[in-house]
Amino acid sequence: MWFVYIVRCADDTLYTGIAKDVARRVEEHNSNNLLAASYTRGRRPVALVYEEAVETRSAAARREYEIKQMTRAGKKELIRHALPEGDLIMPAPENLDDDFPDDAPEDDEDEEAGAEGGRCPICEMLAGECDHLVASIDLTYAEFVAGAIFAHERVIRDLLEHLAASDPDALKVAGAGPVLEHVAMLVRSETEEGASAGDAVAIYYPQIMAALSHILQEEEDVTATGIDAVSREDSSVENLWAQEPEWIVERLIERLQGLADEIDDEDRDEGRPRGTGLKGYS
Repeated sequence: MWFVYIVRCADDTLYTGIAKDVARRVEEHNSNNLLAASYTRGRRPVALVYEEAVETRSAAARREYEIKQMTRAGKKELIRHALPEGDLIMPAPENLDDDFPDDAPEDDEDEEAGAEGGRCPICEMLAGECDHLVASIDLTYAEFVAGAIFAHERVIRDLLEHLAASDPDALKVAGAGPVLEHVAMLVRSETEEGASAGDAVAIYYPQIMAALSHILQEEEDVTATGIDAVSREDSSVENLWAQEPEWIVERLIERLQGLADEIDDEDRDEGRPRGTGLKGYS
């Protein structure tokens, strides 16, 4: 179980984050200079004002992204609705409007979003505030966090799994590039040790997502910005930006599908099971 939380900082700004253990994370924000977020380190003490449980880290990251896109008024309303549920670990303020002043600077409350997610290199807005994000990829957890890629996530995942389980030589002939070829070699090596093709693909999923990031960066219109983890609750995330992200995602699918089709043709010519090069994977 993961949680999305909001804390109120000493300067009355709001910080949103995710954690498995919210109480411990709040304590880290208040007392641990190594593990606290850079935003909260200079705004102590912080107090928990909202928390929301979700099933997975991916769902938590998506919800965090949604909340960070809210206006300050929207966040205040979210917190206001949570008050009767007893979700606070601190006494409810007597006057919410006084507690969260309307004139609190918007840039302050979103500064950490900029520190963690960076600014869009195209329009210089904070991450989550513009429409230029192609994909935000959590390389540690091998997950999509945000971006235009979400609309076609299942198709892209299926194609990547299909290619990763293909014959490395067939990938080379198809012009997939060295990164995908390397992933396919890793998967092939695992299957030769006795793993099923599906298990081998799962083992190397972080490498598969890294290959996807590399493929996207081969597009001349795509710019990548990296984010290094500062907390054990966080992970390494890469943001990929473009002027027309939907077009980039469509191009990506066309390229992956083209590679898959070419490998299927090669498999048929060589008499191998269609579309894999590895027996038993579908």
